[in-house]
Parts: sequence; C-alpha cells; structure tokens
Amino acid sequence: MPTSSISPPYSHANVFGTLGFAYQFAQEEILLELQDKLNVLGMGVISLRGDVASSGSDTLRVTDYGNVGFSLPFTALASETDTVAPSPIDIGYETVTIGQFGLSQSETYKEQVLGREQAIKLDRLKALVPDSWLRTFRDRVALSGSGITTAVGSAATTLSVDDHLDLASAYKVNLGNRRPSAMIDGTQFDELTRSYRNEPAFQNSSEDFAKLLGLMTGGAGGIPGDFVTQMHPNFAGVGIDLALTDSIVQSGGARQGFAFPPGGIGWAVANTLPIQPANPTNAVYIPAFGLFIEELTGGGPQTIRQYRATSFFGTALGSERVYTLRRLISTT
Repeated sequence: MPTSSISPPYSHANVFGTLGFAYQFAQEEILLELQDKLNVLGMGVISLRGDVASSGSDTLRVTDYGNVGFSLPFTALASETDTVAPSPIDIGYETVTIGQFGLSQSETYKEQVLGREQAIKLDRLKALVPDSWLRTFRDRVALSGSGITTAVGSAATTLSVDDHLDLASAYKVNLGNRRPSAMIDGTQFDELTRSYRNEPAFQNSSEDFAKLLGLMTGGAGGIPGDFVTQMHPNFAGVGIDLALTDSIVQSGGARQGFAFPPGGIGWAVANTLPIQPANPTNAVYIPAFGLFIEELTGGGPQTIRQYRATSFFGTALGSERVYTLRRLISTT
C-alpha cells in the first residue's frame, strides 16, 4: 500500500492527495502502523529519583554510602582495655540532569472544514502525545543503558545461551542484588532463542521447547490482547525478565542491550505546574511526566491550528557500588 510523508502544517492541499475523494474510509477508526509499544514504566524497574522544579538547578544529586552495616564487621579486641577506633564511611553520589524535549503538530482551518469524519484531526493526534512521551522516555533509558561500562557478549558474535548464563552469573556473584531485568532488541532475542535450540535440556521435551521458542501473546508493554508479547518473564528459567524493544542503541558494531536491577537506571523530572502560558485555558499539565501541552496560533495571521508539547526529564545510571549493571551486546 502507498505511504506518504505529510509535512506540517497538515493542509488540505497535501492531505487531499492521499486521503482524497478517490478513496473510501472504512467505518472504523484509522489504523496505526506497526510500532514498538513497550512501556518501560510498566516494567516496574525505573525509579523516580526526584523533582527539580523550583530548585534553581537542572541537576539532581543522589547520595550513596558504604562501609556501614553488612559492609562493616566489628573488630576483634585483644583485651578488655583495647581502644576501639572509629571507622570511616564511604560516600559517593550520582547525578541526573534534566533535558528539555518538544513535539508539535499543526493543521490548517481549511483541512478542518473539508476533512471528512474519519480524517486525521489534530485532536486525535494530540491524544497520542503521552505515547510519544513514553517512546522518548524509552529511548533515553536505552541510551543510558548503552553507557554501562561492563559488558557480556561480543560485538563479533550473535547472542548465545552462554551469554545469557554469563549475565545471570554477574548477579549471582555480586551478592545483595535485586532480581534484574534486561532490555534487548528483537534480533538479539531471536539469536538467543535459536541458540537454545541446541541445548540438551530441551531436546527431550517438545512442550518445553515450544514454550521457549514459540510466539507468546499477552500484549505489548502490559497492553492486554493478542499482540505478540514484548515481555518474557524469567526467560528459559534463568531468572531474568527480558523486554524487547526497537530503542536499543547500535554503536561500535554491536547491539547495546543491557540489564539492571530495580533502580539501576533512575530518572528525574521537573514538575511543569510553575509554567504560566499565554493561553492557560487550553493548557494541559501532566506534572508526573514533566509534561506540558499547549495550544498555539501558528504562522501569525495564517489560519493554522497548532499544539506544542514540552517535557523536562532526564535518565541516568545508578552507582555501580549500589547496582550491578551489565551491557548485553552482540553483533549488528
């Protein structure tokens, strides 16, 4: 089927060629193209670090400390008169810097007048802004994950069962971790499942083999329905939940998947409630996401309707003294 890229503003002149009188609309809502619907907030592993609104700074500092509690044993004393020397503690911190992100779309008044009921209207697009925010948030999480220092796997090979087990070992030998999740792309997941095909443990059970390699349904990112799932809890019984996404960074000749325990990648927002727009009547505040949506008049005297969405948030890796973080890489 033909696909056209419509540049803003969405005027009657440039929309007519694709959605004109030569076509009949089905009596159903317009269908969306295939898209990655993974909602990383739904994974339950991204911790909100805080809000920097009215703080005077765009950077949030999170303190961590060590050489206390389970890290600090008592000292054996040789006699009852020995002096007990005070022990030092270790203090460090991580920072999350807030970025500013924007999205805008527009349409002409003529398109509003002539467009038919099933046409793509600005209000319909405006309602999808939260999904665009979730996409942006997921991209930033994946970008942070690609910066993890220690890697499992190789840029020269595909992802294998051994890589999967090496990833689990990282959390077994570093005691004190909470159960991790991993974000990988679909190609990495396909490589991993094909690698499991040769494992003796699955060769005697067609049922277990089918569960491992077959398509699973249950929604995308927590969305119910018969979508092919992007979430694979406890995949292959290793104990790591796998989440599939197109947001994985490809750099250095490798797909930069990654794994982290809850809180291992933190985020912060700037609450948008202090914003005072020129047209407050048509403004929408979503402070929990650092998101603000407003109506504008585009192009001065031109008859154009436009909205603009602005968001203030940031993501960052947690301290490796507190969390075990691993990149899970394979060849592109």
